[in-house]
Amino acid sequence: MLKISIIIPFYNVEEYLDKCLNSVRSQTFKDIEIICVDDCSTDNSYKIAKLHAIDDHRIKIIRHRKNLGLGGARNTGIHCAKGEYIASVDSDDYILPNMLEVLWKEAENSRFDIVCCGFEKVDLSANVLAKISFSDEIIVNSNNSINIFSKINPAFWNKLWRRSLFVENDIFFPEHCYFEDMPTMPRLMAKAINIKTISDRLYKYLIRPDSITTSYSAKHIMDYFKGFELLYDFLEGNDLVTRYKNDFLVYIDTNMTFYSTKIIESNMDENTKSQYLRYLLVMKMGFIGSIERVRSKSQDELLFLLKTTLSQKNIDV
Repeated sequence: MLKISIIIPFYNVEEYLDKCLNSVRSQTFKDIEIICVDDCSTDNSYKIAKLHAIDDHRIKIIRHRKNLGLGGARNTGIHCAKGEYIASVDSDDYILPNMLEVLWKEAENSRFDIVCCGFEKVDLSANVLAKISFSDEIIVNSNNSINIFSKINPAFWNKLWRRSLFVENDIFFPEHCYFEDMPTMPRLMAKAINIKTISDRLYKYLIRPDSITTSYSAKHIMDYFKGFELLYDFLEGNDLVTRYKNDFLVYIDTNMTFYSTKIIESNMDENTKSQYLRYLLVMKMGFIGSIERVRSKSQDELLFLLKTTLSQKNIDV
């Protein structure tokens, strides 16, 4: 069986894609396939990928007929992958030449479901902005003994994943969602048994001025809570609500703290910042206080409650 499938989704990244693909093609570990998923790019991204594919038979390009977002593009790659393990590189990032070789060696003949390495945040000039390392550790998740929300960083890209974690458990990324990693990584962690973290910093994560963590809209707020509900669905469906309730609440707080800090640091005017934070807080309070009670209600019941003064004591939310 092919050892590693590397998934590279891309959309209008002509400035960055060449460097990304070169870093993957130059890996010292050779038993790989490179799955490039074009999510309806309108610039020269596809042409760049095509030129690489002409020179490297390991590259397969899949073109979406409809834009599905980063999560949907990753799902396409996962469904097409043939490797025992999956790795992924975001199209504006790049990796060190030995990353896959080190991760494969650390997997110890398929002993581990997930192998996670450190990474560095870099700017457009390759200056290192932050260094993130993990301890060299073996984590055994027997009987849901670990905190699936915080044991390792909730990102897809600095890891090897056993492909069966996705396909056998029907765990995939939400489409058209700004924060697709947030509801997906804990679900995978819950299904993994043996996990390994290593200290080597092998992944270069580019901080772009136009990244989604520096942009804000009503959809950003909605997508956070869509992700939280997806996680709640998973916990409920796997009888894990009681086990992880407190950890889940902390995870919500952690994500809200991260995002609200970004809002404060943004270039919004002060009144808009306060308004945004108010709406975010209302959504958080409503989700935590009411999600268990409202999730089973029909559309008609929800519409009725939305049209009704909720201060009336006879309204059973």
